Amino acid sequence: ATVGQLYHEYSIEKVARIEGDAQTLKSANTYTNKQVNALEQKTNQQLQHEATARIEGDAQTLKSANTYTNKQVNALEQKNNQQLQHEATARIEG
Repeated sequence: ATVGQLYHEYSIEKVARIEGDAQTLKSANTYTNKQVNALEQKTNQQLQHEATARIEGDAQTLKSANTYTNKQVNALEQKNNQQLQHEATARIEG
């Protein structure tokens, strides 16, 4: 092989290596982008699920707290009304 032939083969190999590296990089980037997008989508779904569960849980907690408070207020109101009625009766009967 002459120097010219060796230089020509070297040039062909160099171009092939550069093109191969470019294809490998493109393939790696495509794979990485797909993985990142899948992870982002999964994370967004999980966050949405958590937010929905939290909102529903907060609503249930608030409903329970309101029910408890209303029962306590009603019981206190009934007790006060009974005491006032008893006091009024005692004053009238005096």
